[in-house]
Amino acid sequence: MMHQRSLPTARIAALVCALLFPLAASAYTFEPSDFEWAGWPEFCKARYVTTQVGGTTKWARQYSQAAIAKTRSGIGEESFLHVHHYCAGLAWLSRARLEPDKKHKGTLLDQANEEVTYTFARIPPTSPIYPQVAVTLAQVYDQLGRSKEAIELMQQTIEQRPDDARAYLGLAMLYRANKDLERARDTLLAGDKAVEQRSIELHYSLGLIYFELGDMDEALEYGRKAYAKNYPLPGLQQKLRQAGVWHD
Repeated sequence: MMHQRSLPTARIAALVCALLFPLAASAYTFEPSDFEWAGWPEFCKARYVTTQVGGTTKWARQYSQAAIAKTRSGIGEESFLHVHHYCAGLAWLSRARLEPDKKHKGTLLDQANEEVTYTFARIPPTSPIYPQVAVTLAQVYDQLGRSKEAIELMQQTIEQRPDDARAYLGLAMLYRANKDLERARDTLLAGDKAVEQRSIELHYSLGLIYFELGDMDEALEYGRKAYAKNYPLPGLQQKLRQAGVWHD
């Protein structure tokens, strides 16, 4: 029997924020661009067309009720009910990353934080999308200059979902962004062990980190593991070729 754990600090903060500011995020009027729509995961698209604003868009005609029901069942009713705010947060975060004006960038990040927090505070840790939402929230924290909170959130997510590769990838990404390549490597290795070497994304990321650490033997080993499973991005392979260690 699992022991009951107290709520982690980041989740408590998210719950408090959601309780203090419930109306701002619940008044859902977000409209994605065509590019943002194309980049959304399928559960975002399925949920969006069931909202009041999304149901009047051109995309509403692209989804049958059967497809929506399948997505709803796949992520669970509670997650489906609240996930559209996360989807808006994804778009706000993307816009913020491209915004050169510091003040406007901060405004966009605040919107991203509000929307992603809304969803994060309302879905259970057992949800299929929980690690994905947590990773995005950590990225928002990091962009806001709250790197310590971002890392803490990812560490807590790993504790809650130790068999999910996404949490390890999210934490390693934060370490890498903060120039801590050795911790990024160790996090990815721990994740690879936890998921019993089943994650192609972990193998690819390990290849990149080892390459940046200058360990070409390990970079090549993990690169070959990833590409043997048809990993789609060629970046690591190109780096290894240019370094003269990848030979077809």
